[in-house]
This record gives sequence, C-alpha cells and structure tokens, in this order.
Amino acid sequence: MELVISILTSFISFTLSLFVYSKNTKSGTHFYFAALLFLIGTYTICNYLSINASTPHDSFVWAKFILYSSILTGPSFYFFVKTFPSSEFIFNKKIQLVILIWIIVNMLLASFDLIFASVQIVNKSPVIAPGPLVASFGILQVLTILLGAIELILKYRKSKGIMKLQLKYITFGILTGFGFALISTIILPMLFNNASFIFISPLYLALTGIVIAFAIIRHRLLDIRAIVARSVAYTLLLTIIGSFYAVDVFIISNYIFKSSISQAQVIVYVLLALFIAFTFQP
Repeated sequence: MELVISILTSFISFTLSLFVYSKNTKSGTHFYFAALLFLIGTYTICNYLSINASTPHDSFVWAKFILYSSILTGPSFYFFVKTFPSSEFIFNKKIQLVILIWIIVNMLLASFDLIFASVQIVNKSPVIAPGPLVASFGILQVLTILLGAIELILKYRKSKGIMKLQLKYITFGILTGFGFALISTIILPMLFNNASFIFISPLYLALTGIVIAFAIIRHRLLDIRAIVARSVAYTLLLTIIGSFYAVDVFIISNYIFKSSISQAQVIVYVLLALFIAFTFQP
C-alpha cells in the first residue's frame, strides 16, 4: 500500500510539474510552481525508500535526500505565491538573496549531519535524531510556509473573478497538505520523537496535487488546460518505458550477471529512466 501511495503521488507531481513548466518556460510563476510539484514528487519517493530501507545507514542516506528536497520546498512555495500570476522571477532581490543564501547554508549543514544526526529503525519506523543546528532548517521552513500562507490569504481577499477561484483551490490544497505534512514529518518526529505518521505523509501531499490538478482542469489554472488532455497518452508512454526498463534490469542482473538487486535499487533505476524520458524533448 505504501508503494502504491508513493508511486501515485510522485506520478501526479512529476506529470503536473512537466506540463506546468513546458507551457511557459519563461514564466516565474510556472517555474516555481513546477519546482514545487517536482520537490513533492521527489520527497515522496525518498520518504518511501527511507522508511523501507534495510539498514539504518540506508535509511539515513534517503533521509538526507528527503532533507535536501524539503529545504527547497518551503522557499519554492513562497516564491510561487509571491510571483503568482506574474511571469517575473524576481519580486524582491534582497529577500530572495537572503533565502537563497540560507538554502545553501542548510544544504551544507545537512551534508555534514548537523541537521539530521542519525536515523534508527524502531518497530519498522525511522526515528530521527536531530542535529545541533536543526533549528536553522525548521525556522526556514516554518517562516517561508507561514509567509507564503499569509501572502495567499492577502491575495485571495484582494482578487476577483477567475483568479479568486484559482487562489481558493491553491490556498486550500497547499495549506492543508503542507500543514499536515509539516506536523507528521517535522513537528512530531523532532519535538515528540514520534515518527508513526511519516509513512502516510504522502497522502497529504497527494491531496495537494489532486486539488491543484482540479483547479487546473476546472478553472484553467496557469492556462494549461489545453495540454492536460495530452497527458494521458504521454503518461502511458512513460509507464511503458519504466516497466520495460525495470524488466530489463531484473533480467540482466539475475540471468546475465547472476546478481540480485534490492527493491530500492530497482525503484531508483526506474526513476532515472523516467527522468530521462521526462526531460528528453518534453
């Protein structure tokens, strides 16, 4: 069940991310929104691999990738909200520069195990030991998500017509999904040493993707309704590519090289194949 949830969530996120970005590659709104969806999909896969890792070391490695994607998620959300519906990438040079520097600092801290110190598997659930500088990560996420939420509410109150409908669904989907994900993946594990709800966190992010997808189809969010119809054929092609690649990896590993590969390795190989398919002449 966890694997199905993870694949479905990441599939929705990656597909929407590709189409949003390909519609207008020169738009800041499209770029930040696509980045946000891509990070949600990345987080979902890494979360599954971390929870189902066979050793604490492997779990910690994937937890780091979760951390890398999470560090970018809050700022991407804030940048998207600030630029929506404009095509400009820059809205405030000083604020954006401070956030970018903060992101780089947190990436370095994460690499040296100063945000997440270690991960232990207890009752098939990862228990994260926070590092001495975990507050830097937490403050960045809470601050950017909070500022983005305030900006959403202010824009919603001032908007009219179709934009009001768009912001209504964006606000509900993102705040609900991010709120529950923040509680289950950061607040409960860090403050209360409770990782029981981490495995269902992709459900919250799936809710975000589904609600935003509904806004795209129903209310022409970001003007990409015309290409949604093409997504069915495209995603079927990607599914075939991924399945064919997985079968090839299994056959080559087991019958040619006489070596077994783990489920995590298969997932990573398939994701790499899909990434190539996504990015090759999108």
